[in-house]
Amino acid sequence: MKVINGIIFEKGKVLLVKKKDKWILPGGKLENELYFHCLEREFSEELSETKIDVGEFYDTFSGITPFSKKYFEADVYFCTLLSDLGKPSQEILDRKYFGKEDIKEIELSKVTRDIFNRLVKEGYVK
Repeated sequence: MKVINGIIFEKGKVLLVKKKDKWILPGGKLENELYFHCLEREFSEELSETKIDVGEFYDTFSGITPFSKKYFEADVYFCTLLSDLGKPSQEILDRKYFGKEDIKEIELSKVTRDIFNRLVKEGYVK
């Protein structure tokens, strides 16, 4: 399964959304569309009409989804907000920006933790 995720930074922190009991990067399954259309659609659906600009490709990460337990590959892109951050949809319980100290107390999916730790190591997250 191919998934597309977006990274949005604010003051050295990364935007995560809470789905069920896990915090993950915004994004979702690629559905017969271009990657940037997928990310634009997912941000709009998950965060009430939030508009983004999809930027540079970051990397591909793989793992098992925390919910369906299926193998997936996630292409991750840097994104920029073009609108205010919308309220979470029904499938998203919350949304928040996290820095490296903030994630010690929350449940991240394994792949999100891998991405987050690499962003910290590379100096993107404070």
